[in-house]
Amino acid sequence: MIVWWGLCSMADTLRILIGCEARRVRDFPAYIIAADGRIFSEFGRDLRELRPSADAKGYLGLTICNGEGRRRKVRVHRLVAETFIPNPAHMPLVRHLDGNRQNNSADNLAWGTYAENEADKIGHGTWDTRRNGKLTACMREEAMRLLRSGLPQKDVAARMGVSRPTITRLANGTTWSGVQ
Repeated sequence: MIVWWGLCSMADTLRILIGCEARRVRDFPAYIIAADGRIFSEFGRDLRELRPSADAKGYLGLTICNGEGRRRKVRVHRLVAETFIPNPAHMPLVRHLDGNRQNNSADNLAWGTYAENEADKIGHGTWDTRRNGKLTACMREEAMRLLRSGLPQKDVAARMGVSRPTITRLANGTTWSGVQ
């Protein structure tokens, strides 16, 4: 906890203490965000660093509240970009230039298009070849080979890291009917 004595603005005090630029979050005046991705909340004279948590996709996020009690769930990289990176072309999303979803420094973020983001993922090796499916083509072929060898569906599912119904649909030809 940092105690602020009111000699200069809270953002200036924070900039001095943490060694990087810090600004108030637009529409949420009780919060200050640093260019390195750290977020602080200000209540009275106390300034506290918040600890965001990772969501299922690995992005850091938290819930912030404005002075009127309106709450908003936000991802840290989006807040950093909205606060520190101009977006004159009105790009739809924020890209992580190094592929690390937890590196939310303004130097590592850029506004971009979906195509640029997909190209970044391929370049970083973070692109999910399965997309929305649960099994890649290689995994489907391996699962079918295991099923043909007589291994029970529940064992194949456990080995492939998917649910038994996914393997059942594969075996019955309900999905991926082209796989033999």
